[in-house]
Amino acid sequence: MATGLLMWFGLRPSLALLLGFDLGAVVFLSMLAWLFSQATPERIGSQARVQDAGRWGVLWSSVALTAVVLVALGTELHAAKGGGVQAIVLAAISIVLSWLFMNTMFAMHYAHGYYGDHGKQHTGLQFPETPLPDYWDFAYFAIVIGMTFQVSDVQITGRYLRRIALLHGVIAFFFNVFIIALSVNIVAGQA
Repeated sequence: MATGLLMWFGLRPSLALLLGFDLGAVVFLSMLAWLFSQATPERIGSQARVQDAGRWGVLWSSVALTAVVLVALGTELHAAKGGGVQAIVLAAISIVLSWLFMNTMFAMHYAHGYYGDHGKQHTGLQFPETPLPDYWDFAYFAIVIGMTFQVSDVQITGRYLRRIALLHGVIAFFFNVFIIALSVNIVAGQA
């Protein structure tokens, strides 16, 4: 809605999309941070069962949205060549928000799979000394994969979750490669 409103006021579609996404991501991530701080493992389980039907659809939609935002970012930076500090600040904010958004969606996917009604294949994560992980534990797991394309101290004990973590790592790798390429392009264009 914010994107449509911004386009109505005459902004370029790529800029309107970025600003609309940034606004939506800030609101969404802020609400999730509050939810994460309030949720107990029991509450995560009840939310997972309620939201179970569209778990994969939400995850793939989130990945697709992140890809669209990155394309819009590249388009906007090309259109705003010589835009200076404003273009770089918008790019940095959009990159951080899209990276956080994507990895947070994976964290929710892992949490809801772990506590949902999917059976043993989704419980194949062992958090050290944490028999009942909360959302922050899953966020830690997802963000480590998003940063390093590997796991740290959380053990994956099931084949199914290794495949999901592999998919997450591959998506995160290409996301990060795109960001590095875009950053080099920004620096080269501003020099």
